[in-house]
Amino acid sequence: MKELLQVKLVKKRKNPRFVRDESFKRKEVGPSWRKPRGQCSKVRRCLAGQPAMVNVGYRTPAQVRGLLRSGLAPIRVNNVRDVGALDKKKHAAVISASLGARKKLVVLDALQKAGVSIVNCDPKAFTDEVKRRQEEKKAARKKVAEVKEEPTKKKAAKKQAEQPAQEDKEKEKKELDKILTKKE
Repeated sequence: MKELLQVKLVKKRKNPRFVRDESFKRKEVGPSWRKPRGQCSKVRRCLAGQPAMVNVGYRTPAQVRGLLRSGLAPIRVNNVRDVGALDKKKHAAVISASLGARKKLVVLDALQKAGVSIVNCDPKAFTDEVKRRQEEKKAARKKVAEVKEEPTKKKAAKKQAEQPAQEDKEKEKKELDKILTKKE
């Protein structure tokens, strides 16, 4: 197995970079490979001096095709149930990009407990980043809550300042009522 992985590595180094015909000439044509189908295409006819065309001879050995350099097969993980199906000697986890931060934290924790290697994420750095973002969100929410409370605090202070004045007015009204009722 190790010999085949070494062969794969050597072949990969020797292989040319396959680019789409005329991608280096035209801006609108991207570099990702497409088979040339033109009648006069020099790449299709495999003429000298043209970019290499994909063919079977460039393939890696079938037993190691699709494996990582470590010899592990990458398996996509979408949830915690998928972690149970992984064998840490044969598989490496590739965490799905569609997962949110909270669910990703749970999956990372399960993968670490299972001892499965993770290909596309550094668990410690990711958890630190998520915690930092959560703290920033909490601080922002506090600021928003304080800004919303300021007018209500001002209103409450204003009411308290007005309350003694209202009590004085009510007392005066009662005294006037007493005076008016005595005359009758």
